[in-house]
Amino acid sequence: MSPFEGKTLKEVDNDTVTSQVPVEKPLGPTGKRVDYITWHQNHMCLARMLAGMSPKSEKRPTGCYIVDSDHYTVTSGYSGELPKSSEFCSDAVSVALKKLESKGQSAEGCLIYTTNFPECRKCAERIRASKIAKIWFWSDSETEDVEVKRLLGEICEKFVPTQIVTIDFREIQ
Repeated sequence: MSPFEGKTLKEVDNDTVTSQVPVEKPLGPTGKRVDYITWHQNHMCLARMLAGMSPKSEKRPTGCYIVDSDHYTVTSGYSGELPKSSEFCSDAVSVALKKLESKGQSAEGCLIYTTNFPECRKCAERIRASKIAKIWFWSDSETEDVEVKRLLGEICEKFVPTQIVTIDFREIQ
C-alpha cells in the first residue's frame, strides 16, 4: 500500500513537504501573460549566448541563429567555430551558412539573428544568394564597405530591445 493512498491532497502535502501555492501570473489585454519573451527576443538571446562560445582569439565574438518563418531552428554558429579558409571567413553568419550548405538545406525565407552586422563582402553575397528574408543584428556595423551595406541594407534591421527580461531558473516548475 502506498503511503499516500486514501489521503487527501492536503494530507499528502502535509506529510511530505510544504507545498508552494502557485502565484497568479498577470495577464495582458489579450489574455496572454505579460512576463513572457517573444520569439524575436528568444532568438536574439540565443545568438548572444552563442557569441559567448567564440574563442578569445576572435577580435569580434559573434553569434548567429537562423530560424525559418515558423520560428523553428534551422542552424546556428559562432565566430571561430570553423577554421578560416579562402572561401569562408570565420564569422558566425558564414559558419551557419556553411553548415546549411554542407547539409544541402536551403536558407530561402529564413531569418538570421546575429550579434554583429555582417561585414564581409563574400558573406554579404552568400546571404543575398541564399535568399534570406531578414537579418536582425544587435551591434551596428563598423564596416566602411559601401558594397556590403548596399547588398544587405534592405534586409537588415537593428534589433532594439523593448524590455528587460530576467529568467530565474529557481522559479521554473
